[in-house]
Amino acid sequence: MHVSILALVATASSVMAGCFSGGENFATQKAIALSSAQDVCNSKYSQKDWSDNNPLAACYDLDSGKKVDFVLQRISTGGTRYISPAECYDGFQKEVNGCEYGGSTSYTNWQYTADVNAGSCA
Repeated sequence: MHVSILALVATASSVMAGCFSGGENFATQKAIALSSAQDVCNSKYSQKDWSDNNPLAACYDLDSGKKVDFVLQRISTGGTRYISPAECYDGFQKEVNGCEYGGSTSYTNWQYTADVNAGSCA
């Protein structure tokens, strides 16, 4: 029994999650945000080998005078890593679907942030 509890704790410690508690919300814009996440993962974030930990940011306009900022950062160290479009999208969709105001979650190798704000992308 102690071994299974220890395994659960070890697994949980590799995920740091946090939904934002206020600000702009996705409201009826989730479908557009999810489509934007798919686009950013297919066209921008998955087309490179990550040898550094510099974050990449992309902004997409939603309707109703809102925008969403997607930030992907590699948090693991050593060597290079590649992120597939599916893995990228899975991380961002969790922020869109699981957090009313967006959020930021760190897993073993990646930190995903989806932040909804008023205004438009510059």
